[in-house]
Amino acid sequence: MARVCAGTHDTQGIQTDSLITVVLDVAATVGMEVSLHLEPYHDRSATSVRDDIGYLLDKYGSHPALHRTGLRSLPLMYVYDSYRITASDWSQVLRENGKHSIRGSELDAVLVALWLDGNGGEEAQRAGFDGVYTYFAGAYGALCGCAEGPSTLT
Repeated sequence: MARVCAGTHDTQGIQTDSLITVVLDVAATVGMEVSLHLEPYHDRSATSVRDDIGYLLDKYGSHPALHRTGLRSLPLMYVYDSYRITASDWSQVLRENGKHSIRGSELDAVLVALWLDGNGGEEAQRAGFDGVYTYFAGAYGALCGCAEGPSTLT
């Protein structure tokens, strides 16, 4: 489920906040869980994403259909276009010693960065992300010029 900051819209003009409860409620009735996909928006920063996480967890964190994972049962969220914010800025939110760290706090979550190019995995690791994902699986990404990352894995 895509999500942008409350009262705002993503870069395509779409506002999804009002739909999240509906999707979570329907998912719960059929035994499914939902992970949130954090979309980019104008002036998004690592600290604004931290605020978004706080909002999401405050509003939806107790919903039984919000997907959680790991020993600490943390919510899983995907951060689209994460590479548009520097690893240094992300580290202030995603590293335990960061100035605005979510780690070990009530805002902690498993955050997964978008892998777009060959060094995207290293950048995500330096930033403090918990993992990476891509839209461009296999060799297709390299062939279409969309992404290098996944095609470099063996």
